[in-house]
Amino acid sequence: MELHRSRDLLVMGGWFAACSVLVLVCGSAAGSGTAAILGGLGLVISGAIAVRELRPFRFHIGAEGLTLRVSGVNRLVSWAEIDAIILDVPVPAAGHDKPASPTLLLVPAGSTIDRPLDGTSPLDGRRALVLLGLNRVREPADEVATALARFAGGRFTDARQLRRAREGTEAQ
Repeated sequence: MELHRSRDLLVMGGWFAACSVLVLVCGSAAGSGTAAILGGLGLVISGAIAVRELRPFRFHIGAEGLTLRVSGVNRLVSWAEIDAIILDVPVPAAGHDKPASPTLLLVPAGSTIDRPLDGTSPLDGRRALVLLGLNRVREPADEVATALARFAGGRFTDARQLRRAREGTEAQ
C-alpha cells in the first residue's frame, strides 16, 4: 500500500500567497510601507509552506517492509529491523477538546535506525521513531491499519483498539 501526502496545507499556502500578493500590490500602489512589509512577509511564509509540502515523500507498506522517505529515513526498512509498529492516537493536550491525529510509531529491533528516537511506545515505554501523523496523508487510518496488520503481522499494534477496549471496561 502506498500512502500519499495530503495537499490541504499546500492549497492553503497558495491562497495565503495570493492574498499576500494582493496586499503587497495594493500597499505598494497606495505607498504604504507597512502593507508592503506585511505582503512580503506573507510571501515568505507561503514560500516556506510550499517548500515543506513539496519535499519528497514516500511511504510504502509491503511484504519486504516499509519503504520510507520520511522522518529522515530514506530507504527500505525491512520487517526484521522493526520490533514493533504502533498506530496510536496521542492523548489531547490539556485544554484542547479536539482529539489528536493518529500517529505511526516505529520501535526498531536494534540500532539499525540511525535517527533520534523522538517518541515513546504507549505499550511499554520503549523509545520509538515518530514516522508520520496520519492527518498528513490522504488514506484513512483504518486502511493503513489493515495494510500494516496484513504485512507486519504480530509486529503491528493498533493502540486505538486497545484504548477503546480499556475505556469500555472502565465504563462498566
